[in-house]
Amino acid sequence: MNTILYFLEIVGTTLFVTVAISGFVNYFGYRKSYENFGTLSEQIFEKLGFEYPKEQDFYNDFLTDDGVQISVMKYRKNLKGLDPYPEDYFDKKNFLK
Repeated sequence: MNTILYFLEIVGTTLFVTVAISGFVNYFGYRKSYENFGTLSEQIFEKLGFEYPKEQDFYNDFLTDDGVQISVMKYRKNLKGLDPYPEDYFDKKNFLK
């Protein structure tokens, strides 16, 4: 009986420590990367001349798209302020030729 209790105590402690370490890594590791990406995005929006670069929020839109990598053009509908580039900007520039 003592052996079973000792085993359960070891398993419980190991599980708790594993979950705690995983939570710590996820919280501080991924949160920091999202903050860095957000800062970088704000700088890009500022350089490209968008209005309200610090108020753009596409994170929730990405979460609702089932985790599929989606086109930047899909985000355009959620821009706050005026979009300085017309929708056919890249077509007119013929970047793909």
